[in-house]
Amino acid sequence: MAGCSYREEYKAGEAEDRATVLSTGERIRTRFGLRHHVLQTSNTSPLEPAVLENKLYVRGIGPVLEVDLSPQLGTAELVSITRP
Repeated sequence: MAGCSYREEYKAGEAEDRATVLSTGERIRTRFGLRHHVLQTSNTSPLEPAVLENKLYVRGIGPVLEVDLSPQLGTAELVSITRP
């Protein structure tokens, strides 16, 4: 649900990543096709307060896109899937 927050990972002083749900109804076109009901989060860490990124997750796949918003722009995109 939009507005919910959670810890992505936690080890005091080393990894204190937090996420806030922005939306659960996004759409994204990836190399795997058009996906609906995509989860979008805003991600921060008190250990790196200047860093802000958004992540998009597709059910059954996981993270498909990460967008660095600050301190500089950048992206990371899922390029392949290996099924067991």
